[in-house]
Amino acid sequence: MADRAVARETLRLLNYRSRNIVRTEISRAWNEGMAESIRAGLESGDIVGDLVVQRWWTATDERVCDVCGPLHGQTAALGEEFEGGIAAPPVHPSCRCVVSAVVLDADEARAYREGGVN
Repeated sequence: MADRAVARETLRLLNYRSRNIVRTEISRAWNEGMAESIRAGLESGDIVGDLVVQRWWTATDERVCDVCGPLHGQTAALGEEFEGGIAAPPVHPSCRCVVSAVVLDADEARAYREGGVN
């Protein structure tokens, strides 16, 4: 009987761990793909603007962790790190954050360069 309980618990933990790894790696691939799409769009001229930055987005719910929560809405220059030296999601296993490109108009670009846009 104890062997069955151990086997069930082992299977449950393996299932949880494998799902956790899959979620995290999908997030990593999505965010790396987004970064590459931004680079390609800038190189081809499909993305134009006075300045293109990256913006951090969280799920904005009660499950957002203490590391990711403060990053929500922050911007960073392309290829640069966000506050705290964080390059891009995922920050931790099962991280649900994403980064997207934001094209700033002339006024926003000026404010960003002067430190007024975050």
